[in-house]
Amino acid sequence: MASAGYAWRTAKIPSGTAYYLKKIIFEKLTSGFNFDISAYHRIGPNMGLGLKFNRYSASAQTSPAGVYLSTKDRIIFIGPSFLYSNF
Repeated sequence: MASAGYAWRTAKIPSGTAYYLKKIIFEKLTSGFNFDISAYHRIGPNMGLGLKFNRYSASAQTSPAGVYLSTKDRIIFIGPSFLYSNF
């Protein structure tokens, strides 16, 4: 199975973060593109065990006070997966 779409990160921005980082950089990095793919082996009529790959990416650029800042976030998860289906 594969899926793709828009995703949101829900972690809180640390308190005490400088205003320009919080408003200009971190808020732009809280949403981005998500892609995942998984494969399963059926172990019962309604269950499967498998492997999942998930990738989230977001980027932000700004130039406060003439200083150019750019960042690209990429979060990758590879791990076990369990599937339960009533079909």
